[in-house]
Amino acid sequence: DGTLYLDLEGNPEANYDDADVEDMARIFTGWFMSNSSMNAPMEANDAYHDMESKEVLGESFPAGVGAEQELEHVLDVLVKHPNTAPNISTLLIKRFVTSNPTPAYVERVSSVFKQTDGDLAAV
Repeated sequence: DGTLYLDLEGNPEANYDDADVEDMARIFTGWFMSNSSMNAPMEANDAYHDMESKEVLGESFPAGVGAEQELEHVLDVLVKHPNTAPNISTLLIKRFVTSNPTPAYVERVSSVFKQTDGDLAAV
């Protein structure tokens, strides 16, 4: 429901560490603007992609995988992460409905996110 997970001293628990951030950055290597227009989709060039193994949020990314396939994999990992649904749901509710949603409201919206694998139209 978006409530923070706290350790025994009452401090918020970390969801990721520096290694997650570093390997996430490595996943996004090899992507370039296809032309000078900011409206065009980016294109992958595996010659510039880090093809070594990586690990993000406990999920392994094997060596030798191209940029497009790794992008699909990491997006799946992020959509299924337990913090994604409540985080996105809270932000959507705050922007479009109310600035102080109840945990029950966040949970209802989060459940739709989870059931639809992040289909924002359904959310």
